[in-house]
Amino acid sequence: GGGAWVSSVAGLFRYQRSGDATRMEASGRPVPAIYSMSRAPDGAVWFAGHALFEWRDGRMHERSLSSTQSTRMREVNVGPDGSLWVAPIDEGVLVFPTGRPVGAPRVLGPRQGVCPGRIAVIRSSRAGRTWLGSRGGLTLVDGERIRCFTTADGLPADDVTDVLETADGTAYVTAIGGSGLARVRNGRVEDLE
Repeated sequence: GGGAWVSSVAGLFRYQRSGDATRMEASGRPVPAIYSMSRAPDGAVWFAGHALFEWRDGRMHERSLSSTQSTRMREVNVGPDGSLWVAPIDEGVLVFPTGRPVGAPRVLGPRQGVCPGRIAVIRSSRAGRTWLGSRGGLTLVDGERIRCFTTADGLPADDVTDVLETADGTAYVTAIGGSGLARVRNGRVEDLE
């Protein structure tokens, strides 16, 4: 155990505490640069990049999606219930409730109420809510309810780069533009300039 994962333009590396580094390969090919990663409750680690990769039982595996969506991935997140959330490079999110990219995913995009644009961040809270930050705003997915927050609701800008939900359910949001920081509490947005 121990060590760290590091991604660069040269690919994905696993550094051990001893300082030794291993360049990761899947199917005999180097794993390219990775945009995001998320650890599953069962110990697997998921990676999103030019494809979807899974580190399981000491080996790296490239995983195909059972969907016709883009093969390039921008974000990956494992929810507290073990569900696998994957954002293709273009728009929207695929949700695999089993935590594995098999079967038909739940597809969430602008038609379902998700803010438009490429997803930059997926964050799940222990309470079971999932936040999606995109170039078009901040989306809250709470079970079957989906709500898109934008500058019209009080965000400082629609290009959301990160979100963190605290234990009391308050979400702190960073965005490119305006003051760059907002708080969402009880469905209301407050610009923290």
